[in-house]
Amino acid sequence: MTPRVPRLELQALACRFADPPAQALAGVSLTVDGGELVAIMGESGAGKSTVLRCVNGLVPSLSPAECSGAILLDGAPVLGLSAGELAGRVAMVFQDFEAQLFSTNVRLEVAFGPAQLGVPPVEIERRVDAALVRVELQHLVHRDPRELSGGQKQRLAIASILAMAPSVILLDEAATDLDPIGRRELYATLQRLRTRDLALIAVEHEI
Repeated sequence: MTPRVPRLELQALACRFADPPAQALAGVSLTVDGGELVAIMGESGAGKSTVLRCVNGLVPSLSPAECSGAILLDGAPVLGLSAGELAGRVAMVFQDFEAQLFSTNVRLEVAFGPAQLGVPPVEIERRVDAALVRVELQHLVHRDPRELSGGQKQRLAIASILAMAPSVILLDEAATDLDPIGRRELYATLQRLRTRDLALIAVEHEI
């Protein structure tokens, strides 16, 4: 079966926060298709993270703001939906890999997300195995996440997201706190994830 190719479109997205008053975005437009990895770069305070937070629903649902324009996922408008409403479709990897992990072993960590979405147990097992292979952590399936390196922890966070089968993954400075080895591992993982069923957007400071 040919995988479905997702498409994320931002059309003249604007965002203004009320407290403190600030125009974060003004007329941002872009299109990302499955198989693409798009990097958003710019100075601190330019609004890079705000773009991602609008896409995954943290803005304006948790961070009140006045937003206009449109965000379309596979042609359907999603601007203004909450992160919960977008769960399983759009997912985010944050800079702080320590804060994203909480289970006692790698398998449980990856299984948590799909379990919350009501995925049947047999399918959860299949997704966990597939996700760990994609990030090359299958040999650490029974390890405590606290024992992993920074790069391994960030890849585990990505595996936990992959198991929920999103069509869009957002990375908010995911490499910033990693050492050079961890960064290389992360970038190699992102290259492997460039498949037609997944659109990737990464906010980064460094070229």
